[in-house]
Amino acid sequence: MKKILAAFTLGLLLIACGKKELPVEKVTFGIEVLNPTEKVVVIEQLLPNVELEKGVEPYVDTLELDSNNWVKIEREDLSEGYYAFTYDKHQWQVYLQPGKTLYAQLNGKEPETSLEYQGKLKKTANYLHEKNEVLKAVMKGLRPAFGYSEEEYLNYIDSSRKVLDSMLVQFTTNNTRFNPEFMRRQELDNYYREAEWLVYYPMYRDYYVEGDSMPPLSEAFFEQLNSVNLNDTGALEVNQYLSFLGTKIEQLSYEKINGNLEETQNDRYAWYRVPMEVADSLFTDQKLRDYFFYKAAKDMVAYESPSINDSLYQVFANECQNKAYEENIAKEIASWNKLKAGNPAPDFYGVTLDGDTVYLSDLKGKYVYIDVWATWCGPCLSEIPYLKDLEHDFKREVTFLSISIDQSESAWRYKVEEDHLKGIQIHANKEASKALSESYKIEAIPRFILIDPEGNIVDANAPRPSTGADEFIANLL
Repeated sequence: MKKILAAFTLGLLLIACGKKELPVEKVTFGIEVLNPTEKVVVIEQLLPNVELEKGVEPYVDTLELDSNNWVKIEREDLSEGYYAFTYDKHQWQVYLQPGKTLYAQLNGKEPETSLEYQGKLKKTANYLHEKNEVLKAVMKGLRPAFGYSEEEYLNYIDSSRKVLDSMLVQFTTNNTRFNPEFMRRQELDNYYREAEWLVYYPMYRDYYVEGDSMPPLSEAFFEQLNSVNLNDTGALEVNQYLSFLGTKIEQLSYEKINGNLEETQNDRYAWYRVPMEVADSLFTDQKLRDYFFYKAAKDMVAYESPSINDSLYQVFANECQNKAYEENIAKEIASWNKLKAGNPAPDFYGVTLDGDTVYLSDLKGKYVYIDVWATWCGPCLSEIPYLKDLEHDFKREVTFLSISIDQSESAWRYKVEEDHLKGIQIHANKEASKALSESYKIEAIPRFILIDPEGNIVDANAPRPSTGADEFIANLL
């Protein structure tokens, strides 16, 4: 009996010693470019927005084509999900999984029409590519559709949704080994796209109708719109769901602000306070409340810092239970400390129409009102008439400095001369533009900055000419 037991034990040991660890499966993706016009391909991970906002860093890599015009990644540290690759300003979305390969081939001279896929994920990649082409056509037709009657508009978005759904059914039929999670997210993506299209209609239809305004929307329309689940906890990682909710908040905030102009028109922080109020009324799920309170607070910090509203920040701090969001906001606020009122203004420079270099530090002795703009920026151009009025009213007390960050110097030069722009007009080259953006934390334009006669910051996020700059400046003089 002892011999039998010993032999059995020895057998188990031999089996254990002979057992090998299974290899870790890798995400494998390769791209071949025929007739390349560029030598670089960018591959990036498209994480859900809820993860990005927590500060999770996505994978991003810029790869040079090898001697055979290939780039390839094989990585164990990448997870299943959506990725994008960009070549010569063209971008495509793919879905990658560990253990399954995908290879793309395109012609650098005709990238949009030459793309082909191979590998185990070929069908998934082709489906996403075809869906993207359909969505391009749908979105192209959506703007004129805002001018349709209610019935025509609903027919347009319903037929568009049916096309997307039929594509998904066909993909499922032809791909018996489809990933259930991929399918679930695609179904939700289609559903919440149509929901967002519904929200668009009452927001934009009056802008696209000439003459008389449209008749009121029917009760049935709002019943359909209000039937959409706003607290879908199973869709938190679907970006289209969050996009729909963001648009819904924007629509309701716009209605609330414009319906109470006496209180909101002079409220600098209305577009951060009201979205918080709307989110508070819409969401019962704490994760959604955290996310949209965070989005409103993040916008306030980005566009109003360092002059943020302390009481509004406290509303966010009291409501948000997500520590990562709180830490992100705290870090962002701290990063603005160097731009607080009274601190020395970071110097920058640009070149005038005549080729002279002008530094901010050259302009001490008067207040300096700075406009950071570009010719391609619609909101920037909308401010020009108000800026001209402001210059007329304060030309003796204030120096007006407009700095363009246009890549095209000729476009800037043409606009300045064509519109007879006054004040000091300078253009920042790529290096100067980057330094300016970093020094003043400029993430969006137009951006207005006010500097005092000693060269210190008055407000690094000063009011726009169209929204109270005249009163703001007058109170300083």
